[in-house]
Amino acid sequence: MLVSFVIGKKVIDIYENILARLLLVQTIYGATKRFLNTISQPPVTGQINFPSSEMKAVGFITKIMQDKDSNKKLAAVYVPASPNPTSGYIEILLVEDVIMTD
Repeated sequence: MLVSFVIGKKVIDIYENILARLLLVQTIYGATKRFLNTISQPPVTGQINFPSSEMKAVGFITKIMQDKDSNKKLAAVYVPASPNPTSGYIEILLVEDVIMTD
């Protein structure tokens, strides 16, 4: 099993190196690979106060960052828009302001 895994990984690496040399294929294959890696990870969701502190919106945490000046953790939260959830906006806010949901 270990040998087949190592050999299989080598074959995939060789295949990806060949694809990387083909310009059009590289663009499509690379974008598709990144997209599939992104959607294969379970989304982290949270609730934020938007557009005012009295209101809340459901969003997806896309990245956790650290502010260099204050050393506070920031969350980049994608909030989908209706009726088309593929359009939306990104909110950058403090992690402690995000209400985590399950």
